[in-house]
Amino acid sequence: MGPPPWISVEPSAGVLYAEESMDLVVTFTSANIDYGVHNADILFTSNNPFVTQPEVTVPAQLTLLDLRGTFYGQVLDVLGNPLAGVKITADEYRTLSTMTDEQGEYVLKVAPGEYTLTASKVGYISETSMPLTIATGDLILQDFELEYAAPVMISVEADFFGIEVEWEGNPIIDMKGRFADISLSNMAEKSNASIQEEILLHGPTSVVPKAIAGRAVGDDCNDPIIVGELPYTDVNTTCGRGNTYSTTCLGSYDGGEDIVYQLTLTEAKVVTLNLTTTTTWTGMLITQECPIGENCVDYVTGSSGNKTLTVTLTPGTYFIMMDTWPSPACINEFTLEITAEDPCSVECPAGAIPESELCGEDLNGGCNATPP
Repeated sequence: MGPPPWISVEPSAGVLYAEESMDLVVTFTSANIDYGVHNADILFTSNNPFVTQPEVTVPAQLTLLDLRGTFYGQVLDVLGNPLAGVKITADEYRTLSTMTDEQGEYVLKVAPGEYTLTASKVGYISETSMPLTIATGDLILQDFELEYAAPVMISVEADFFGIEVEWEGNPIIDMKGRFADISLSNMAEKSNASIQEEILLHGPTSVVPKAIAGRAVGDDCNDPIIVGELPYTDVNTTCGRGNTYSTTCLGSYDGGEDIVYQLTLTEAKVVTLNLTTTTTWTGMLITQECPIGENCVDYVTGSSGNKTLTVTLTPGTYFIMMDTWPSPACINEFTLEITAEDPCSVECPAGAIPESELCGEDLNGGCNATPP
């Protein structure tokens, strides 16, 4: 049995004459060994028949402390099934990564610091956590929910007999090339069996809820939740609605699932939007664009859940969207309250300039000068 891998002695043999000495170098290494206490004996032997103690044992000990923290969690698909073989990466440059087991669970130990965890697997859309700070001995839970990656349509050919569609399919779905006579419109007219067949061929067409009626009201600006008489209150969720708009003025706060309302004004109003929720890392915007993009009337983001947005609006149609960071992926439950007030009406005398002060805050009637 050879020496343990964590200790070495140089030189391992030599010749000494009377009253001579020799320096030995004992090297300890922590590479490729487990954390904990490791013990060994350094044995010195002599072939001198006249020495009274031909063998001397010197104990050696190496203590390797585990100063790391631990990330752990579970990865599920959108149906709640555990996903095995998902790669969890904390730092790709230092190859700090691990894989989920059959239950979709993982454990990843890292040195203290700040990390963003990424869960990735072929056939699914990767998900990245918000920045996480970990210290020695910390146990931090970070779960993920991965959506199927959408297939890419290559070509569509239509004639009297039907539609021929060619897809570059999701690799986790059994694709078989080209399919003819596939109807891709009006989910409401299809049977459950037909919907399931389409899902196998090219992924789900109806996202939320999983019903023949297709997408739910509020999933996008083409079918938004209509805001009725003001003041208005609605209790709702973004979970299960999908990440329809991911390139907006909210920046990183549009990476989760979103919900859309429509507000129509017939006259100018000062509108206040109040979002109340226990979910953190939320964002809220108001825009006149559909589809919703980066051109917003106003928006608010932050690590807390509750948000308030007050904005003066002219007559027209507006879209209000709530969203989150990619993690958490959605707002489990929120309350949206919308109120409106008439804007200040200031008529300055000739020669004076309006200051555009908020109602109740002006000290001179909203005008910056008295005319000469």
